[in-house]
Amino acid sequence: MGFSANALTLTRYKVIDSLPQDFWNWAHERVLEYVFQERDGLDEYRAGWTPFDRPFQTDISLTDISFAEFLVLGMRMDVRRVPATVLKKYCALEEERVKKERGLQRLSKKMLTEIRDNMRLQLLSKTVPVPHLTDFLWDIQGGDVFLFSRQDRLRAAFEDLFKATFDMVLRPVVPYSLAVSLTQGNEERLKALEEVTASAWI
Repeated sequence: MGFSANALTLTRYKVIDSLPQDFWNWAHERVLEYVFQERDGLDEYRAGWTPFDRPFQTDISLTDISFAEFLVLGMRMDVRRVPATVLKKYCALEEERVKKERGLQRLSKKMLTEIRDNMRLQLLSKTVPVPHLTDFLWDIQGGDVFLFSRQDRLRAAFEDLFKATFDMVLRPVVPYSLAVSLTQGNEERLKALEEVTASAWI
């Protein structure tokens, strides 16, 4: 779900690093290095950038990402997954086949591991990756970053991809840290905030 949807959920971050002088050209070059790649393989997870309004295309121009003082991008993460019960079923069938074929009562730990690894790859090759889509908006002047998702897996993938792309640290903004920033310079409010347990705000 992106920021153009009727209902929004979001995670807010703060960029704590300084930006290059020629920011937009630099950012565009960096984004092109981490565009989502359609390629063969058995990756369980694969993430990359897309135009926010064209999540299944990979051509990204500078005008696609720049909106006044905001950088806007889509992120696509394809997930290829074999359910645990399915893997367990086919491993059990393969173990029985190997035992009968080799005349064994039990299989060694090494053989069990090999069967599991080989079966997982075989099953992965037959699965279709499921795309997971989201967008993010970066206020270049204010340093605020808004990811339009609260899913843990998407958030983790976004944080890793952002760090790899821009080599910048994202600091999550939680209610307590936001309250602290808003009370700077107001001693009375700061004193009142110090009496609040931080964990109650997270």
